Amino acid sequence: MNDKVQIKNCRPFTMIHNDFLDYEGLNSKEKLVMITLMRYDGTAFPSIPKLSKKIGLSERTVRYALKSLEEKNFISRHPRYTADGARMSNSYTITDDPDIWKSETSDELSEEISKQELEEMAELLRAAGYTIQSPTEQTASNLQSASQEQPSHSDTSDSEEVISSKNAEEYSMDYLYQYFNYDLICSFKNPYGGLNFLENEHDQKVLDTVFSVLYDMLNDPSAYIQIGQDSIPQAVVKNELLGLTFDAIIGVIDAYNNETEHGAIYDPVSWLRNALYKGNQPHIPDG
Repeated sequence: MNDKVQIKNCRPFTMIHNDFLDYEGLNSKEKLVMITLMRYDGTAFPSIPKLSKKIGLSERTVRYALKSLEEKNFISRHPRYTADGARMSNSYTITDDPDIWKSETSDELSEEISKQELEEMAELLRAAGYTIQSPTEQTASNLQSASQEQPSHSDTSDSEEVISSKNAEEYSMDYLYQYFNYDLICSFKNPYGGLNFLENEHDQKVLDTVFSVLYDMLNDPSAYIQIGQDSIPQAVVKNELLGLTFDAIIGVIDAYNNETEHGAIYDPVSWLRNALYKGNQPHIPDG
């Protein structure tokens, strides 16, 4: 006979539907991220560090989960512009669709999933005071980013690059981590000072942003990709990016840090796209 679960003194302030929890198309980490984001309906999109702290997962794991949720079309990003065409912060939509949850729901979850994932979720959810209810109507939550300030590094690492529009993935983030030796770059420590990814949180965030920009550019389905003021054929851009060396990526990050120290970068995304495309050239021009 299976063990029974009984919850006492549960505060019913947040509903989590059974069909969503049973859905096998998302792992436990993706579900926890999605559940947490639902609480931000109508407010500013939370930063990666904030999500990481609330959920109890590493920032890198949260980024993976967000990418995966967008790839599976549970999160969508909508760019916004002012009346004169200036770029504003994005708005985000998270969709809770009962029809989707039912499509891959099992009557009986495997013992492995039950122990390794559901127990992990149950512990975190119980600590947060969640209660589970039966499914009701479809809900769509719009997460509106409130800040309209000038783009900064924190803006790009926490929203712009972390959650990106995606049509067809040709290069997964896992593939890019291996191809460009992400772990080796993380272990890099400049003996003459400067970059130190293992000990400097800022450098680590810049590195993650660089990989997010690489991901977006390499998976861009457009025939021509915008680099600065130029529209360059997709094949040419991807060939340059895939040719980036270890030293080239380190050089881009170093140059980015030098420029930001002097406040010389207005649009970090555009600058990084330009710098990465020209990363193997002797000098990186301004973006």
